[in-house]
Amino acid sequence: MKNIAIIGAGISGLVLGNFFKSKSINFKIFEKKSEINFSEGYGIQLGINSIQILNKIGFKNISTDYLYNPKKIIIKSLQNQSRISQIDLDYFNNLSEKYTCLKRSILVEFLFNKIQEKIHLNKSVADFEHLDNKIKINFFDQTSEEFDYVVLASGFEPDISKLLFKNYHKNTYAGYLAIRKIFTEKLNFIEEENITLFFGKNSHLVTYPIDNNKTKNAVFIIKQNLDSNNLYSSWRRSADGLEFIDKLLKDNLYVNSQEFVNIFKKNSSWWPVIINRNFLEPKYKNVFAIGDAIYSNLPTLAQGAGQAIESAYELSNILDKESDTESIKYFLNRKKRLNIIDRRISLNNFIFHISNPFLIFFRNIIIKFFLKKKIFLNNYLGKIYKN
Repeated sequence: MKNIAIIGAGISGLVLGNFFKSKSINFKIFEKKSEINFSEGYGIQLGINSIQILNKIGFKNISTDYLYNPKKIIIKSLQNQSRISQIDLDYFNNLSEKYTCLKRSILVEFLFNKIQEKIHLNKSVADFEHLDNKIKINFFDQTSEEFDYVVLASGFEPDISKLLFKNYHKNTYAGYLAIRKIFTEKLNFIEEENITLFFGKNSHLVTYPIDNNKTKNAVFIIKQNLDSNNLYSSWRRSADGLEFIDKLLKDNLYVNSQEFVNIFKKNSSWWPVIINRNFLEPKYKNVFAIGDAIYSNLPTLAQGAGQAIESAYELSNILDKESDTESIKYFLNRKKRLNIIDRRISLNNFIFHISNPFLIFFRNIIIKFFLKKKIFLNNYLGKIYKN
């Protein structure tokens, strides 16, 4: 029987573990942290490509009190909050799988509870030894274990990546900051029942309900040059860091409407957007990567968690077989899929952040036209959400 190690207990590692359990594949998940955080209440969005997969492991049984299914994405101008256009999400939905918003912690707890006996905390990897067809993992707690396969499911781990992959992580600051807040205030120009996407100048704001109590998640993404010393959490939480982000919000968000103050006025969290477009190639045929560990991009199109879920599901099917050809196919398919998403995200990022008034005028006209065309929706978004 195969014996598989999963490094990392994030969404991708937990999804993979759930599918291994459903297939009676022997596995262990190793997490360097001392606990799984179930208090992170910030929101995530899941397209139906993700919901179709999660439903295979019982996600459809989660109480609808903890989920929300928006019907539309309403697109507005950040500058004056006027409506530009909309996307009808029902076009991508079906009776059993719908575009879903929820707290990340709800998904993590659901996944954790089904396989908690397989998760080992405080297990930080020191190094690996490749022994014929097995891999020995040496941990910093002086213990070791041998496995037939190792799956890296922990994003942004350069020290681990360079031991297992030919082209280890080269994480880079994408030039954007993300500011997040959970809020309950009702604002005139914020949709209570749908996703609201605001196009701004070198920035965008998205808000959406994350449960049936209309608790809402807000994320403000803004282009910003930062010194490398200002990327660390210690500086971000310092008095200087908090003053910096407060001024950034005042100059780039509150100037458009003081009502935005009601969202971010206190206790918002912020961080630099870190990406890795260096698609990992394994040194050994029994090594794999999933989720952010294999590739990460700017956060849009509901594909951050989405690709973590997709890649875990694909790999669970590969490791249920014994073919090396299937292993190669996994990486080729992942690369093809992620390249498609990357192109959509890059174009979205350009469209969202146009600052030239002349280009904004024509962008809005073009968007109104194309978002009414089913052939466009099917080719541009359908290839992402309906995969």
